[in-house]
Amino acid sequence: MLRACLLAGLLLPGWAVAAVMPRLGDYLDTAYIRALQKTRSPLAAAQEDSRAHIAQMVSVQAQGSARRFAASYDWHSGSLLFVLQRDGTIHREMAWGHDPATALRVTGAEGFCLTPLRGTEHCYRFVRHVDRFIAATVLAGRYVDRQGAPYRFSAGGHAYFPGYDFPYSLMLEQVDDKYDFFAVGTEGRFIAFSRNGTLVTLYPVNAGRGAGFGTPDFTHKLAVLRELPDASSAVGK
Repeated sequence: MLRACLLAGLLLPGWAVAAVMPRLGDYLDTAYIRALQKTRSPLAAAQEDSRAHIAQMVSVQAQGSARRFAASYDWHSGSLLFVLQRDGTIHREMAWGHDPATALRVTGAEGFCLTPLRGTEHCYRFVRHVDRFIAATVLAGRYVDRQGAPYRFSAGGHAYFPGYDFPYSLMLEQVDDKYDFFAVGTEGRFIAFSRNGTLVTLYPVNAGRGAGFGTPDFTHKLAVLRELPDASSAVGK
């Protein structure tokens, strides 16, 4: 069994074997990435990939010469999963309230797989910065409204509207807010959006109402935008 696990790259708590150390940064569950690329909607991706107790993101952090694997569940709660030492020794932490991962399989410098106590193995891919990756997948691009006025969302978190621009950030925690939306700067204002192919419709959010960040007004369209086919638009500050 030991030989088979070593050949497979499987690491179990307490074992010491030579191991590849994953790069520092953010990793996304590969099934969640596929759902996000298919739907271009964080809410739809989360609903399509609705496996219980699976962390969408794992952040690999430095702890001296070791690596910490910290998980995010539904962008709402998190826990420390493993600490991997350079000699391959792995220490498993308790994932309170979630199905704990019992084994780690490092597939290379930019990937690894986790096996939960219940269920099958699921794998993660390096994306470096999760906010930038999701913005580039979901919203970043050049658009025009029905009057032909230009709009642009950069993957780096900046939006350019006619006459003004502002920093934006996609809101991924949708436990109470069942719609896609982004924050406008840091002023506590939000804009909801829906996508239908290349059309993106923006709606106001009445902040402070309901259990979450606010209630969108889907009867009031701020703008209807048509995405332009220009891949280079996703690059920005």
